[in-house]
Order: sequence, then structure tokens, then C-alpha cells
Amino acid sequence: MDGFANEQRLVYRVYRHWTTWSAARRFPSKDDIDVSLLGDDAESCVLVQLAAPLDQSAFVAVGENLLPRGDSLDGSPIAACPKGTLLGTMLKYLPRFRPDGGPLSIAGSATHLGEPVLFRGILLPLADDGASIDHILGAANFRALRRGEEKLLRTRLEVLMLRVEPGQIWDVYSPMSGGWVQAKVAVVDGDQAKLRQTETMQTLSLKPSEMMRHPERFRFVSYAETG
Repeated sequence: MDGFANEQRLVYRVYRHWTTWSAARRFPSKDDIDVSLLGDDAESCVLVQLAAPLDQSAFVAVGENLLPRGDSLDGSPIAACPKGTLLGTMLKYLPRFRPDGGPLSIAGSATHLGEPVLFRGILLPLADDGASIDHILGAANFRALRRGEEKLLRTRLEVLMLRVEPGQIWDVYSPMSGGWVQAKVAVVDGDQAKLRQTETMQTLSLKPSEMMRHPERFRFVSYAETG
């Protein structure tokens, strides 16, 4: 994505902090967030407190880089988010975190303050108890989409799951089966995941790193219902 794959970019720095904060737990708590470590990146981040129903969720803090100059949404309901902003584009993916969900990477083109932009963003779940998601930390960097780039670059939104975990359901493209098959992640051990096909119960052995990097062959669907 034209320079957005550089590991020094904002979204990757924030993601590395998130994985460090989570330590031995599945998700870190909002209280684990060390704003001093984020530095200037904090101005490109957003923290949302989730509620049920979801449309009653509220902004805890929104960095100035994601808003019109001089505006503030801190403490406001998410319904107050200005239309035609990158922040609004990212909020559309909040339902992916109810009742359960892992970190998401979102990239492509969008409209921000009336201008077309190319962006890469990330949404990261937070949980006070380490498991039940109650906040979402988001971050995004962007630049203006130059004239003609939409014909040269892959600008359609690309949404990728950043962590493969037991209980997830994925669509897997299998030429041997003649197309897409659905399978549930049973076990993840290092860079090896075993998935069980929904219909045939056959086992697939896949690399999580491949599943996260190749959306043309692997598509995250949802988390399996529990109980």
C-alpha cells in the first residue's frame, strides 16, 4: 500500500504497544495504556467505551489528527462523530467486537473532511478483566489520495484479522474442494494452526502467518457461539 507497509508506521507501533500491554492476558485493560509511550502517536488515536446497545458507546478520547481543527469529541456519544471522516469509517467496524473479537487492521481509501485519502488503521480490543471487551483503542495514519492513484493502487477497503485464535471461524479457499470451505480454529501452537471443516470435519493444518497475510485465500468470518 505505497509506503504503508513500513513497520515503523504508526499503526504498527501502536499494535506493538498493545501486545506488550496484554502480557499474559488475552486483552490489556484501558488502564494499561501508557500514553507517554505513544508520544505524538496519541494525536492519531481514539479510545471508545463500548455499551449495550452499541450505538450508546462513547468516545473517551479522540486525537486531534482525526478531527476537524479545533473540534473535540472527548466524552461525546459516537453518534456525534462528524460524517465524512476517517474516524466514522473506522467506527463502522465496532460490531466486530461484540460479543467477542480480536484486533483488526483496516486499509484502503476513504473520505476525510471532504477529501479522498489513503489510510491504514487498526482497532484493538481492551478488557478490564482481560477477556470481556469493554473499550476499543484505534489508530490511523493517512495521506491525500493523489489524482489517478485509484487506478494504480489497491484502494478497496481491506480488513484483516491480526490474531488467529481457537474458536474463530474462517473461510478457506481450497482448490481440492472446488472452492471455499468453512472451518473452525481448534488449536494454535506457535506458527501452526489446526482447523476443523464445518461440513466434513476434516482437519486442515495451516500457518497463522499465512492466514493473516493472504485475504485472497483466507477470510475471517466470526467467533463461534459459546454456551
